[in-house]
Amino acid sequence: MARFRRVVRLSGADPDRVYATGASNGAAMSYRLAAALPGMLAAIGPVSGAVPDPDVPEGFPRSPVSLVAFHGRHDTIFDSMDEGVAAWRRRGGCLP
Repeated sequence: MARFRRVVRLSGADPDRVYATGASNGAAMSYRLAAALPGMLAAIGPVSGAVPDPDVPEGFPRSPVSLVAFHGRHDTIFDSMDEGVAAWRRRGGCLP
């Protein structure tokens, strides 16, 4: 976390406007970063990647992180993101 803070500081980025995104495995990474770096990300925007398992609390952030998830309905690998996104919303205390 210290390295992350240092990169934000040295780059001159606004620490309240740091986001993570990625496609496929990169999408999974953005979910993981949200869980691993509490309070460091303003939001994540995963594209076509798996939401953390709803039954594994460690896969979700301890504090709310905004989420905009992009996923095709015809994806044959991940049938539905609805359950995972609903779990993200519940764990973050967000209203539907």
